Amino acid sequence: MSIQLVTTDHEERLQEILEGTEADLRIVSPFIGLEISKRLAAILEINPAIACEIITRFSREDFVNGASNLYALKALSEAGVSIYALQGLHTKLYLIDNVAGMLGSANFTSGGFRLNHELSIFVRDEAAIIADMHSYYNDILKKIQEKGDFRVTDELIQSEIEMVTKLRKDRKDKATKYRNEHQFGAVLNKGDETVTGGNPDTIQAILAAGIKDGLKEGIWLKFEGDAENREGPEDRYEIARSDKLPTGFTSFPAGNKPSGMKPGDYIYLAIIGTDGRGNSTPVIMGRARTKGFFKENMADEDMKKEFDWMYEYPAYVELYDAESLDTPQKNGISLLDVLADVGTGTYPSTIGTTKTPIELRTTHYQKSHMRITRQAKDYLDSRFEQAAKTYGVIKYT
Repeated sequence: MSIQLVTTDHEERLQEILEGTEADLRIVSPFIGLEISKRLAAILEINPAIACEIITRFSREDFVNGASNLYALKALSEAGVSIYALQGLHTKLYLIDNVAGMLGSANFTSGGFRLNHELSIFVRDEAAIIADMHSYYNDILKKIQEKGDFRVTDELIQSEIEMVTKLRKDRKDKATKYRNEHQFGAVLNKGDETVTGGNPDTIQAILAAGIKDGLKEGIWLKFEGDAENREGPEDRYEIARSDKLPTGFTSFPAGNKPSGMKPGDYIYLAIIGTDGRGNSTPVIMGRARTKGFFKENMADEDMKKEFDWMYEYPAYVELYDAESLDTPQKNGISLLDVLADVGTGTYPSTIGTTKTPIELRTTHYQKSHMRITRQAKDYLDSRFEQAAKTYGVIKYT
């Protein structure tokens, strides 16, 4: 589970939002910027299976004064984004699939994610809180649709572009802020915004959970390698290390940096391979503590030359107290065993669900790392120590 305060790294979060979405992206933002929208549109063209919706304001005053950009809406609409208009909107909310969300002060603009001083809360693998966020979004969208047809169409955008262009040309005093009350969008009364089916005060819930979560240790499962180059049961695993990082390190894709990984967190290293029963599954072969991820933890050219895979996985976390099992991976800890014995208690996001071990097998797909529970950690430590007594370990000092 992860609840983080976002202050200076909104740009990094934007990258995680845009590149980390697999199926559904929902955005609520009063203002929409051009550069950031082009980035999203390009990603949607590459991944047309992603369903994206945006709730925003559609105000002529905003467009004339440059607070929001019509060409941004045009690019998004042409990329297949469903855009809905709501008057009086002030919420900024970003929902990534059913696993993560961010809310705070940042609009979907370059200013919001790069230039301005903003404050947000980013939540990952907190099922109850993320469900509340989705309840809020679903309720607002339902209310908009009940009020009428307030979908922003290509025709509406083009018509407004022509009107705003004319108004800008006609304006005599370029230094004077233009004011026009023309708006398109649903108007919701204050009482219309009540969230159904969840906690209406999501921020309070996040802060309360954050205090509780702050007392917990970060525990991670990290996946090494990839399915296309799967290791065999007789292959051995050693933690990567170099003269610069002699106690070991593990690396991550540029688009999935482990920004939530803090100094002192526990990490379990699983090779994408084959277990002792011949199953294609991650096999846990190592464990360590992390020194945390920081912005400067990016491979330089020397590291990339030494480890050519760091061109694709340039972000890294330095490890300490690292050890790996000194045996072929067939004698490691199969993730299938973890799921069978710990079940839905393996991941914070699956606690309380009715998923079977077979259904849980896909939870880690397309992920480089995931949080696991204290229950899963205790299980892995017990199994690891048993294997260490039998086969021995390699220590990285």
